[in-house]
Amino acid sequence: MILLSIRKTYKKEVHILKKILALFAAFIIATMGLSAPAFAAGSDGPTPYTVDANGVTLPSGETFKAHGHVNIKYKVGNTEYSKGIHFDPNNNQPGGAWIGKSNIPWSAFAVPANGCVTWVQVHGYNEHFGEGGQTPVCLGTPKPDPDPADSNKKIEVCHYNGGDKVYSKIEVNINSFVGNGHISHNRDIWKAFSYVTKGGQTVHVPSQGDTDLLAFDDCAKPPVDQEIVVPAVTHVDKCEKANDTVTPVRDDAKYTTVVGDRVGDSITVTFTAKDGFVFPGGKKVVKVTVDFPNNDDCDLPETGGDAKYNVNMGIGAVAMLLLGAGAFLLIRRKA
Repeated sequence: MILLSIRKTYKKEVHILKKILALFAAFIIATMGLSAPAFAAGSDGPTPYTVDANGVTLPSGETFKAHGHVNIKYKVGNTEYSKGIHFDPNNNQPGGAWIGKSNIPWSAFAVPANGCVTWVQVHGYNEHFGEGGQTPVCLGTPKPDPDPADSNKKIEVCHYNGGDKVYSKIEVNINSFVGNGHISHNRDIWKAFSYVTKGGQTVHVPSQGDTDLLAFDDCAKPPVDQEIVVPAVTHVDKCEKANDTVTPVRDDAKYTTVVGDRVGDSITVTFTAKDGFVFPGGKKVVKVTVDFPNNDDCDLPETGGDAKYNVNMGIGAVAMLLLGAGAFLLIRRKA
């Protein structure tokens, strides 16, 4: 009887275990069935962002967010390189310049003109360019002739020069911008614009670079930690040029001054700002010129009047002195 009872209990437990296993298997199958479509639309799915010769452009209305990133791979010949940019908003990190932008050009990754981008991963998107059979984007791919209907339309550009003067701000027409190569300058900066070709096609050109720099002369933001100082001079305009003087208002802690030689009727003072200081307009060197009138005549005597008046008064005073002396001698002789 005891053995029969053990057998019944064992069969019952096996039956319950089979049910548990069956339910678990059904759960696994259901879960795999639900997750299968998400897996199919993974990294090799069509990218919602655009990858072309102008860089990576997000869908309309989207911008790069702080603490996000973009990673790329590109080839030059048979050699592959990897680059990435993290959008760090702190401590003036280079990647912070792209926060709030919708396009990041290949120049930001220093991809050379003969490079071909083979793979792109954008933070916040599951789809990776290059994993769905996309053709690599080669920067040297020729651009179409614009043939603009309005060839006089002007485009403002921060043109990259290199060296100490990194950028210069220029204005070019559509023909010069596209036809003469500005559009292929990976380090130039411009805002997004559109133009219509003579054939009626509308061409959209996305922005490139830090377009905020277009608001500044030479496309350079003045340092925020520099104090602005205003140069000033005082001068004395006396008779004869040799007596004219110019004295700069000195502030040895902020700038140096050099008083130049007189040139004609002018004397120029050169002000040079020290580290941490600039003059209005962000300039480090300014010149202040003081002009003097042609005052060769001299006061006789020094009365404070103008030169001609003082000379006349001096002559008159001498004449009165001589007349007085003559009258005194005449009176004395008669006495």
